[in-house]
Amino acid sequence: MASEAENTRSPPRPPPLRAAISNWCRSELQQPEGDPRPPVYHHVPVWGSPDGGESYLTLALEVALMGMGQQRIMPEGLYAQDKVCRNEEQIVVKLQELELDDLLVQTLRKQAVQLLEAGPFSGLGEVIHRESVPMHTFAKYLFSALLPHDADLAYKVALRAMRLPVLESSGGSGDVGHPHHGISIVPSRYPRWFTLGHLESQQCELASTMLTAAKGLRALVSILQSWYTLFTPTEATSIVAATVMSHNTILRLSLDYPQREELASCARTLALQCAMKDPQNCALSALTLCEKDHIAFETAYQIVIDAASTGMTYSQLFTIARYMEHRGYPLRSFKLASLAMTHLNLAYNQDTHSAINDVLWACALSHSLGKNELAAIIPLVVKSVHCATVLSDILRRCTMTAPGLAGIPGRRNSGKLMSTDKAPLRQLLDATISAYINTTHSRLTHISPRHYGEFIEFLSKARETFLLAQDGHIQFAQFIDNLKQIYKGKKKLMMLVRERFG
Repeated sequence: MASEAENTRSPPRPPPLRAAISNWCRSELQQPEGDPRPPVYHHVPVWGSPDGGESYLTLALEVALMGMGQQRIMPEGLYAQDKVCRNEEQIVVKLQELELDDLLVQTLRKQAVQLLEAGPFSGLGEVIHRESVPMHTFAKYLFSALLPHDADLAYKVALRAMRLPVLESSGGSGDVGHPHHGISIVPSRYPRWFTLGHLESQQCELASTMLTAAKGLRALVSILQSWYTLFTPTEATSIVAATVMSHNTILRLSLDYPQREELASCARTLALQCAMKDPQNCALSALTLCEKDHIAFETAYQIVIDAASTGMTYSQLFTIARYMEHRGYPLRSFKLASLAMTHLNLAYNQDTHSAINDVLWACALSHSLGKNELAAIIPLVVKSVHCATVLSDILRRCTMTAPGLAGIPGRRNSGKLMSTDKAPLRQLLDATISAYINTTHSRLTHISPRHYGEFIEFLSKARETFLLAQDGHIQFAQFIDNLKQIYKGKKKLMMLVRERFG
């Protein structure tokens, strides 16, 4: 019997934990097969235990809590990660079947304190590994179980578990693609967590559970005002403030208009503080939360402008610029798009770069605003974009319609198409022709026969751009003659060039 008790104290893997909870201390009264009611457990004293209040049921709960609270690294692969989540949820379901009496509550409190103080071996310790399995699901159970008996300990456990270090910013550069849910964040710094969406939803549920349990307006105001001691800036803006400002929260608390305004004011103050502390990850959330207050919205916008030159990437700035256009601020959107262009560098061979759509959108926006805005952004495009196909696409779009179609008050639209022989399109045309010439030589340095057909089509697109200039046909003919002289050793390719272009 003693050895059995000792074995239960070592934290096993999830399946043995479930078996321990299921098999120990069930009532001897057999339930009919298929009975939907949960099993009934009772205390069976441990013979010879120095602690007179110890039973196999308290041991089972203790083992389950130790196992669930251990710090462990998230395994690799979708199946293994999904299994971790499902096993944890199944154990929590088993734990919820227990009716907590005084002995079980005492065990729960003791284990919760030990998990908070257990150091690196605990998933609820002060310091955890960046890829440690999050404790949100487990902490939600602890919070709900402890809240009626020890509210301070319940909140301490839940707040410690709110972190999700795998998503914390590591200062990545902004030249890698676009991400998820509409907000441009650098994705390459994250490990391959296939269950990340599920884990974030569990984090939201834990935050919502805490906020719901916080009774009354004053408790919510206190959380908002002391956010920096409880949450990271990203958590505070994307989860806490958003939950507090939601319609469901207002209805649940039955707030009148002055109370709603007080809560909204606290949420906006929080959003601005977070945006100043971490503009890369909080600026867009701050703008969204401050939409209904003109002064707060202006302040959030100024924070973005101040951070644009140093701390923000082009993808983040493009995202906020698109948001500004959606909100009806095209000139501010143009300013942010121009700032984003200064952070971008698109090489000659990056014709599938994720930022191309943003560049085309920024040029379309400036074209719709008028000739002055187009003249302002073209030098930035020429400096940042060196891909010939992207430049020719921009040039073609600018020549198809007249500038100034956005209908900005006080602006006049002449309705005339712009000439490629005059500023500002002349600079863009020259840059495009130069990009085609440079790209052609780069491609011919290492070209295989299987790419000859693709190269001839590339030259055909180049010719379309050359012909936009007044002397374009002469320039293109000279360009082809130069190719024939320089690369005359590539006889088959030059024969194809002569057949197509003479």
